[in-house]
Amino acid sequence: MRWDDVYLRACATRLPAVMPAEEAVARGLVDAVSVRRMQSTGVTVGEQSPPDMAVAAARTALGRSGVVPDDIALLLHASLYHQGYDMWAPASYVQRLGVGNRCPAMEVRQTSNGGMAALELAAAHLTATGAPAAMITTADRFCAPGIDRWRTDPGTVLADGATATVVARGRGFARLVSLVLVSEPGLEEMHRGEDPPGDAPLAVRCPVDFEATTRVYLRTAEGQRSVARMANAQTETIERALEEAKAQQADIDWFVLPHLGRRRLDVNFFRRYGIDPERTLWSWSRGIGHLGAGDQFAGLTHLVESGGGRGRGRGRCCWGWAVASPGRRRSWSSPTCPPGRRPPPLKQTCSASPQSPEGMPPRQPGPAHEREKIFMTIDDLRRILVECAGEDETGSLDGDILDTPFADLGYDSLALMETAGRIKQEFGVVIADEDIATVETPRVLLDTVAELSRSVAAA
Repeated sequence: MRWDDVYLRACATRLPAVMPAEEAVARGLVDAVSVRRMQSTGVTVGEQSPPDMAVAAARTALGRSGVVPDDIALLLHASLYHQGYDMWAPASYVQRLGVGNRCPAMEVRQTSNGGMAALELAAAHLTATGAPAAMITTADRFCAPGIDRWRTDPGTVLADGATATVVARGRGFARLVSLVLVSEPGLEEMHRGEDPPGDAPLAVRCPVDFEATTRVYLRTAEGQRSVARMANAQTETIERALEEAKAQQADIDWFVLPHLGRRRLDVNFFRRYGIDPERTLWSWSRGIGHLGAGDQFAGLTHLVESGGGRGRGRGRCCWGWAVASPGRRRSWSSPTCPPGRRPPPLKQTCSASPQSPEGMPPRQPGPAHEREKIFMTIDDLRRILVECAGEDETGSLDGDILDTPFADLGYDSLALMETAGRIKQEFGVVIADEDIATVETPRVLLDTVAELSRSVAAA
């Protein structure tokens, strides 16, 4: 949806101290290989409860905004995980101690998309009622016994922290131009697999293990279509957000993305859409971790606090997936960003299409090409894997990898789906989604490509 009079008046974070990745390895919390694959440098770890962190962030944001408590007409609190008490209303707690008024206060529980969902709800509320302002907070603390922050969601490290944003009409440091949400309800099965419903939190699995449930899900017919469906939905979201903002991707100064590990960012954003990592907050977020529903709000706060939000051109920011344009200049000091430490400078870049290897046009079909299809080699596969999903610092693709499981090489189902798309483009071989979901090693994948290639040639 396109918005005409919705602004971000102020934002703030409450982030605890960072535990360096080296310390986590030394303490046996995670292995060094996993850290290098994610390219994480650290994660925020705290003892304060999520609602108390949200209260601190809300007080800061409210003070920065100049909005009085009685002008806050709605408070929305988004989170993923346990908020400290059972059958309790954390949004009301945040309202009582962080805002101090009597407006409606509600929770938004939509996992990592909760923050952006809350933004749409707040914008709609202000537009429909004419109210002056709303407050959005997010907060989580991913701790034992229910969460193993380094292993619960392999490829992403889960971080503690809170954010707060004052959304208002009339003026602000940024104007919300467009915001698009797309739903794929069939994907909910990914985080439950075949587990039965539990009688209490953590009754079925403790700690939570997304890898186990996702592995089960990907063996189903629904799961085998999931990667393509997620990619298509994400592409639709980006295209619609840009169209409604009357902008092109080249117009965007900053892409404020989820705080995922590097390989997931490569597969889902950098390579797929040709986004230059220098135009994202990767250099900062890799030392913070995934804040649940708060990544985009935390990233935007960091941009403003560090001065990076000034950007170039019109200063537009694509914000997972909302498009914001600059309003009044704001520069707040930040305890998490020392003076002189700013996001990396913007560069004008010409990125290769994520659908073709850089500097190499796609092969054209023809008799000679039909003969080439049979001879896809392990070196071809190494190159394609790196081009689709990157290579970590472990050099995991060196040596004899033919019978090494892709999981041990650090390549998940998303990376293999991208790899299948590149194989189709270069070698003319179509690997069905259900087949690529069951391929476990490079040898099996090469054999599959050879067999399908021979079938095409024979036909």
